[in-house]
Amino acid sequence: MNSARTESAKVRREVSNRVRTNPWKQYFADGARTAPAVLIAGVLMLACELVYLFGPRTMTRCGLEKWFDWLISHVHLNQILVLPVLTLGVLLAWHYRRGDSWRVKSQTMLALIGESIAIGLVLAVIVKVFRLASFTGAIENEFAWSIAAQMNLAIPSLAAVVSASIHEEVFFRLGMLGGGIALARRLGFCHRNVQAGLVVVVSLLFAAIHYSMLNPVGESIDVAGFFCRFGVGMVFGTVYLSRGLALAIGIHCVYNVVSLL
Repeated sequence: MNSARTESAKVRREVSNRVRTNPWKQYFADGARTAPAVLIAGVLMLACELVYLFGPRTMTRCGLEKWFDWLISHVHLNQILVLPVLTLGVLLAWHYRRGDSWRVKSQTMLALIGESIAIGLVLAVIVKVFRLASFTGAIENEFAWSIAAQMNLAIPSLAAVVSASIHEEVFFRLGMLGGGIALARRLGFCHRNVQAGLVVVVSLLFAAIHYSMLNPVGESIDVAGFFCRFGVGMVFGTVYLSRGLALAIGIHCVYNVVSLL
């Protein structure tokens, strides 16, 4: 028993030494922790809810938030209180369950922000080019605004899509995808094909929740928009599995903001 523990401790030390000598591995390991995701989501959600509470009353909810609005309207609860508290509660429970430290390097946070901006920008440009090339005029962006004509909608619209990206990542990637993988592991069949299948299923649900097929207050079905959202959902799911929730939230936020322009 003691020899097994000694060998295990030796392996952990060797892995730790390899991580310390490779800054990329160190960054990937730090970025995949729970603390960066909780901090990023918490700060952004607080900013968005302050805009909703004290800003102009033109803030429009979207996607999952519209569905949640519809769901809890039947029990007469206030969405702006329930959904953020629920999302933050899930994140804190996840953080506690993982036993992660609250200490986060400033370099890690700055690198995550930079990487999120770069990947989110590229993804948004690719989707816009795809829409223009294949489905011209098929998709209407309900949050679209021009600086000259609708400046009063700019901040509420930005807050709406940033808020939506956080709730959607927690619900779909952490909850459904992460929960599905945890269940598959418990059942003993969590191989790569199962994980890939879960990414596809969750991405389909992510796309569908924006439309009236699953969301009574969602948009009318639109093939072009559905496939675009399914594609970006696949990207977010892959990022979540390979790099963690913090980067997935960051990319989703940047993608949504750039898609407004």
